[in-house]
Amino acid sequence: MKETFVAIAIVLCISLFCIFASSYTANTFTETQIQLDACIKSVYSENWEKAEAELDSIRSSFNKHDAILRILSNHRELDEIERGILKTASAIELENKDRCINELVSIAGIMRQIKDLEKITVANIL
Repeated sequence: MKETFVAIAIVLCISLFCIFASSYTANTFTETQIQLDACIKSVYSENWEKAEAELDSIRSSFNKHDAILRILSNHRELDEIERGILKTASAIELENKDRCINELVSIAGIMRQIKDLEKITVANIL
């Protein structure tokens, strides 16, 4: 009887952690996606000062959540996001519209991929 309660408690803890991880990742990347969209709009309108401010906002938001995301997600993908942010910053400095948009879309794609992998679905459980 005692073993049953311990097993149920362990399964419950694992389930709660999975739900937390999924919702935290989804909320973080949804927030960052909104900032990415604003940055892309600024780049399309060639408002480089606003784009740089948006990118700084993205960077600070990402750095704020980085420690927890490193526990929950693949480090390689998070490193790719950081690398994309740095490439975007250099593209904004050079006022290279095409390269900047390419990097921002790449960052958004990586975040979408991480968010999909963290969802609680049958495919991810199996």
